[in-house]
Amino acid sequence: MSDRDRDLDIQLDIEEKKRQFRAFRRLWIPAIKVIITSSADIFGDWLFYNRTRAFDDEDNVLGDLESYLYFFCCVSSFLGILSLTTIILEKCSCCINNHSAVKASFLVKTRWLMGLEMFVEDIPQVVLTVMVMYAKNGGEWSSVAAFNATTSAFNFTFNLLDMFMPLEEEH
Repeated sequence: MSDRDRDLDIQLDIEEKKRQFRAFRRLWIPAIKVIITSSADIFGDWLFYNRTRAFDDEDNVLGDLESYLYFFCCVSSFLGILSLTTIILEKCSCCINNHSAVKASFLVKTRWLMGLEMFVEDIPQVVLTVMVMYAKNGGEWSSVAAFNATTSAFNFTFNLLDMFMPLEEEH
């Protein structure tokens, strides 16, 4: 084998490795983004709920708002688990070759529900945060409330952007 052939083989091998890495990035970077934003949102929701509950035990200013916060924290956690399950079913090599009708049906229903996440969880969580801050502090925001609203807003924004991301065949 000549030097020129060896160089060509090396160059082809490098191009193949680059192509594989681009495919890996296209597959996993969006999934990692979803995991990070959803996890931060869930963490922010529970942090706000726990901090609010801890400081409301004495005077019970919040009343039913505390129950609503707890409910939406549970909804957030449930949707986070669904999101993680969807990522595993779509991206992991152990599941990617499974083309069963049950998996396909589950993914369709889960994607539909995840599309509603922003209206079912993110927007109500921001509205509740505003209501709680108004009820407790006369509208003055704590750092935990700002963190909670910010993580919900980021999750809402990234979910919205994901809805408008072109599919692979549209590129």
